[in-house]
Amino acid sequence: MIRGLRALVACTLLGIVLALASSVVRGTRLEVQDWDCPPAPASCARPVLVRGFPLPYISDHHGISPVGSADLVGALLGMDHLHEGALTVDAALYALLAAAVHAATTRARRRR
Repeated sequence: MIRGLRALVACTLLGIVLALASSVVRGTRLEVQDWDCPPAPASCARPVLVRGFPLPYISDHHGISPVGSADLVGALLGMDHLHEGALTVDAALYALLAAAVHAATTRARRRR
């Protein structure tokens, strides 16, 4: 029981660390950041810099952060957008991946 709980905590922490480390992956996506935008299809969505993988969870906030920069520190300070849902999904995916690797290695050790 303790061994399983220890593995669960380790996989969860590893998932969080890997999700935060994935903020080095850059990309762009369309995002609406203006309050007075017309409705779709004449929307004012603009390409913004995003960070995170597989789901980007940090996006550049125009008007507050320096143009063309988005990073984890800026998101924590409120200069960039932090999308908590995407960060949670990224951490969960990485934790599941770590749990699958742990289960496979444990199973391989028991077969020896």
